[in-house]
Amino acid sequence: MRKCIWKRISVIRVNKRQSLLFCANPGLCQQSRVCFCGSLHKSLQIASQEWRVSHKISPPSAGFRRRKAGGLPLFLYHLLRSKNMASTKPGERKLQILQTLAAMLENPKGEKITTAALAARVDVSEAALYRHFASKAQMFEGLIEFIESTVFGLINQICEQQENGVMQAQAIAAMLLNFADKNRGMTRVLTGDVLVNEDERLQARMNQFAERIEMAFRQALRIAASQGQLPEKEVSARSSALCNLVLGRWLRFAKTGFQYPVAEDAALQIALLLH
Repeated sequence: MRKCIWKRISVIRVNKRQSLLFCANPGLCQQSRVCFCGSLHKSLQIASQEWRVSHKISPPSAGFRRRKAGGLPLFLYHLLRSKNMASTKPGERKLQILQTLAAMLENPKGEKITTAALAARVDVSEAALYRHFASKAQMFEGLIEFIESTVFGLINQICEQQENGVMQAQAIAAMLLNFADKNRGMTRVLTGDVLVNEDERLQARMNQFAERIEMAFRQALRIAASQGQLPEKEVSARSSALCNLVLGRWLRFAKTGFQYPVAEDAALQIALLLH
């Protein structure tokens, strides 16, 4: 009796490796009366048949073309690919899509992001993207929600840890500039650069974000005024100037393809606005 010829195929997706042993000569193996991999062949036949039916694909011919990488049939490759995708939890997939979108936004050329390009980077179909996000606008909303939760969470920590109003304002400004430096792709969201041709509500939400930033500066400077560090009548003007400083540096950072040092000499400028 002729033995089965075993090969191992590894399908790598999303930092996960999925391995499968299969016989490189299933036709010969099926003719054998005794076969150690018979159950595997049977399960593969059933699975591949179900995959073809669900995808409306006709059965492969006897001379079905195989992939060069280990001789894996194309239908089996797609079967493994779809099963591996299904094994990823929805929350993990959404996070991966948002991380990929943020990485694509780091392109210095500032090219327009399309769902086709995003799907290719994530290695899924466009239909799979829309199973997690109804539109590209929702993907940007996911990034905005991350930005808001991160930034205002850090602002709350600063306010809890620092009682001095002036030092609160300094720490908030420094944090905002450092956030942009470490999350370059998201800086294009902060400035509204990538939202120009998107849903208007996204730009409106970022405008509200800027207002909340100015409000945080105003709150810190009111504390400073109550501590006698600056006149009460200057609180509004100084908080607006601090907010404009941060927004201006974000914009220049994004417009120069992230070449402009967003945080360089910022401490001196912030100090000039507070003293």
